[in-house]
Amino acid sequence: MNLLLDVGNSYLKWCSYEGLRKGEIFREAYGADIGVWLDRCWQNIEQPASVWISSVAGEKVDTEVSRWVRRNWLIESEFVVSRRAQAGVVNGYRQPEQLGVDRWMALLAGRAISHQPCLIVDCGTATTIDAIDAEGRHLGGLIIPGLEMMKESLLGGTAILELEDAESIDFVATDTASAILSGGINATKSLINEMRDRLSKKLDQPVLSLLTGGAAGQLLDGVLLPKRHEPNLVLNGVAIVAGLRDNA
Repeated sequence: MNLLLDVGNSYLKWCSYEGLRKGEIFREAYGADIGVWLDRCWQNIEQPASVWISSVAGEKVDTEVSRWVRRNWLIESEFVVSRRAQAGVVNGYRQPEQLGVDRWMALLAGRAISHQPCLIVDCGTATTIDAIDAEGRHLGGLIIPGLEMMKESLLGGTAILELEDAESIDFVATDTASAILSGGINATKSLINEMRDRLSKKLDQPVLSLLTGGAAGQLLDGVLLPKRHEPNLVLNGVAIVAGLRDNA
């Protein structure tokens, strides 16, 4: 059994692979002491033959996770990294290592899904939007605050109190909670659709929007066709790098 991890800023997702067969995917928020959290969550997990990790959580968390794996399973973790080119994708960054590894994994997985031009949209703590053409060239991307971060920035920078009972509204809202929630959702959807239209015109081809991440479900309805919800692009990219999933 091989264990694959996607360590984000707030959540850890993991799944096992037996040969080429993927097991159940788990997603949990982790606390400040991730070692204690792993003791609780992984106390009954089967010992894997290898552990592959995509992490944007920083050195402290990475060290704690790899130390836990070494102490409990006596193996060294394999951390995936962003590269100049891999699995049919060419990195568009001038310094490839500066592209977030989660974005790189999502690009590899997106390329495996479709060889048409795509927008890869990862809706997490931040929302990232990356463009890739039909030849697998990453053209670059944008980063904006995620939906929760947008809300927290308003709550932190104004006299607005904590909001409850917010409702997503298509047009205009008649309460503050819904106005803030809908403002973030509609601003993000509009940016995705604008980028999709501009990329389609630039390449003179249809563009597929692939949405992943915890907040993707809140954005999906307003994103223009063609589109697909792919909840586990990052883990799928890790599986490609680990040789557990086909990249074609």
